[in-house]
Amino acid sequence: MYLFRSATRMESCLGCPIVNDPSCGTSNETGRRRRARWISVVFASAVVLTVAVFILRNSFWDWWTGGLEGEEPFASGALDDYVPEDSEALLVADLHALLQSSVGRQRLKPILQRLLRQSDALPRWMEMLEVNPENDLDLVRISFAPGSGAAPLWLMRGRFDCSRAHIGPEKLRERRLGRYRLWEYTESAAKRTVLIALAGDTLIAGETQERVREALEQARDPHSISVRDATLGKLLTKVDRRQPLWLAASMKSLGSIANIDNYLLRMVVNPLLQNADSLYGGVKVADDLRLELTIGTTTAEQADRLQIELRSLREAAPGAALLLGDQKELTPVLRLLGTSKVSREGKILRLHSRLSADQWSE
Repeated sequence: MYLFRSATRMESCLGCPIVNDPSCGTSNETGRRRRARWISVVFASAVVLTVAVFILRNSFWDWWTGGLEGEEPFASGALDDYVPEDSEALLVADLHALLQSSVGRQRLKPILQRLLRQSDALPRWMEMLEVNPENDLDLVRISFAPGSGAAPLWLMRGRFDCSRAHIGPEKLRERRLGRYRLWEYTESAAKRTVLIALAGDTLIAGETQERVREALEQARDPHSISVRDATLGKLLTKVDRRQPLWLAASMKSLGSIANIDNYLLRMVVNPLLQNADSLYGGVKVADDLRLELTIGTTTAEQADRLQIELRSLREAAPGAALLLGDQKELTPVLRLLGTSKVSREGKILRLHSRLSADQWSE
């Protein structure tokens, strides 16, 4: 009798009910609860896994694209006209235009090639990216903001291959600046760190973190910017930006020449720093090379001193060229200054120089 009841209970629990056994109902209910718990666990795990994959995917995508949406986070040429609002001086060199001119091909290109062969010709961080100015760079702009204590900001348009970057100890290090990825290079001897970022076709480099960040934000969302320095703002409306080499500078905060190691460059720059309030102009190249500078002073006395200094520099230039030694690349600069003519209108001085192909090789 006991065996019969056990058998009928087992059959009922297996789904072929013979008798209505309460213990079988309890077992079914327990199984249903167990299956429900497993389903809940599986569902919750799937949700967690999906969220984790989504987060990881977005994190990786943010790193790869610099935190921007779309396959191309920065538009090509987004920084072509960018002048940081804290700029006090701007130096621009259109290397492509300079080297493609007749004078550039015959005279400037050999000088550039000779400079590149010198071990200290390029910043170390540029060497770490294997950037060759002759082949890789089209346009270089350097923004100076000494009044705010900020380091110069380099903006270089050209062709850059990230796979060339030398990553490792004493080399470049990858890091993040907010949503942007970039490289960091520390010059141990100089005790300074340079941040380098690629925004489309422009390489950004500078020691001041905020200036690098603002350039990246401008590349991401280009918009109109006005420089805060009123003097520079006026000069930028006057200078001919079509020149392959030009500059505009508010001189009052540019400071001393203590950081210029080259004696001849100090000789040229010193009179300007001591007497000028503003400076703009540039170099034009065709079959000859022409330099035109407009220099503003604050007082008539400064204009008097600067006029005398510039004339003395013109007279000293030919003799200084004989003292160059191994620095032959400066010969054209001194010869160009040797042809200079200075005119004056009140507190404004204008310097004009022209170096013909014959004078270049004399």
